[in-house]
Amino acid sequence: MKYRALLVASLLLAGVDARAVTLPTPIAAEVYVKGEAKATALRGKLTSYDESGFTIHTPQNEDKTLNWTDITPASAYALRLKTVDRQQAQSWIELGKFAWSLNLKDQAKAALNSGKASKESRAACDKGDRALSARKANEALNRLKP
Repeated sequence: MKYRALLVASLLLAGVDARAVTLPTPIAAEVYVKGEAKATALRGKLTSYDESGFTIHTPQNEDKTLNWTDITPASAYALRLKTVDRQQAQSWIELGKFAWSLNLKDQAKAALNSGKASKESRAACDKGDRALSARKANEALNRLKP
């Protein structure tokens, strides 16, 4: 329940960032692309990403653009973790939401419980719990009215 509240809090704190991020310095990347039989490795440099996918510049001098869902959840999380600004709570919150969307609950909990994110998440959680309680109280009052 605590982690669900933290997730709700993080959603209250931050909208989904749909902007593409182009990295000033590409980051070494290795992801595993899902396949019918098994996943295949893709190596290169992460050059940009957004909420739906990313681009890796390969050693063959090709830019490969993939959706996050094209790769294994573990490699998607590992790649996004490399982009986190470890001093910014917002980065940890976005990573937690991303992990949650991939059904990586342990990783989501870890990101949302990081020192920076958890302080802001707890504050938003308290605010969210108060708003939820007020809404439930209003609903109950409306049911009592004739």
